[in-house]
Amino acid sequence: MAGSTESKIFAVFGAILDDGRYARFSLSTLYAYLGPLGVTPEAARLVLSRMARKGYLASRRKGRASWYSLAAEGEAEVERAVARSVRRREEGPWDGRFRLVSYEIPEAERTERAKLASALEAAGYARVGSGLWAAAVDPEPRLRSLLDDAAARGFVSEFSAEYRGESRAFAARLFRLRERAAGIEDFRRRYAVEAEAIGAARAAGRGPGDAACFARYFEALTDYVAQMCLVPPLPRELLPEDWPGPAAEAAYARFRDEVRDGTNAYITAHYQAFEA
Repeated sequence: MAGSTESKIFAVFGAILDDGRYARFSLSTLYAYLGPLGVTPEAARLVLSRMARKGYLASRRKGRASWYSLAAEGEAEVERAVARSVRRREEGPWDGRFRLVSYEIPEAERTERAKLASALEAAGYARVGSGLWAAAVDPEPRLRSLLDDAAARGFVSEFSAEYRGESRAFAARLFRLRERAAGIEDFRRRYAVEAEAIGAARAAGRGPGDAACFARYFEALTDYVAQMCLVPPLPRELLPEDWPGPAAEAAYARFRDEVRDGTNAYITAHYQAFEA
């Protein structure tokens, strides 16, 4: 299964904890969930510890066992990915203006500069030039806070600008939308074919087992999130007319339905309830 171990752990926490019946996972439960995704116990233990140090996870001991849940930073990371993928909303009508962020941050503050650049990229801004970034919508609250703080220190200036040309073509170049569309269309084709194959196999009495359903569900989820998170928040007016996003969403939903029952059965069979 493609994707980093960290992305797989985020997918498991985001998808399963969102169910509402689960509060936190024991280490043995996580081993059972991550094993079908190609993650060994040794790799899982290492990455879980690293994610806890980064503030993404909270751990708690109960007897000799360790239990993990999402910390505030982890919840924010999952929510950002969810908002850009499985719960992506269509942006409202475009006001015809691009938002520009320009910064001049001294070398002595290079950590601050790297943090701001990373936040801009994660929020869907595109780098136009050295220290200059552009987006088509207003900054999300988390980025807004960082920009306000940097502006108060004299590091950041913000502008609103109108492009004198064909805005859709400009957005396609700026945000590399043809490249993004190719990846999304490849996802759509692959999972449309797989959904048909699984449906046919099940009809013939040869459907995949629960562990296989679980692995395929999370492979599809990780792939879908990875593809959609590369696409910045953009109003419909700036997307290519043949944008494959809606078709990919439909293919993902169809595939998810084909493996949902087996996935849920596997989750339930391996979950250990935490009792304080």
